[in-house]
Amino acid sequence: IRDGVIRYSSSLPYASVHNEGGEIIVTQKMKSYFWAMYYKALSGITTKKSGAESKSKKNLNLNAEAEKWKSLALMKIGHKIKVE
Repeated sequence: IRDGVIRYSSSLPYASVHNEGGEIIVTQKMKSYFWAMYYKALSGITTKKSGAESKSKKNLNLNAEAEKWKSLALMKIGHKIKVE
């Protein structure tokens, strides 16, 4: 600690990607995680008595989140994701 600034360094390979950005390559484990998050987002969506999806703000946000996870899950193994 010097001049009110804390410096921390790490030799972990993903630490620099989080701090400075970079590219990560999609793996099968990542795809499995993306699908799990997609289904988790879908499970929170509420429906009307008729079975149709309700148009609440919560559902619209969950739909957007589910679409994000689905697009990540559908990426091919080996695809590079740019982290900025």
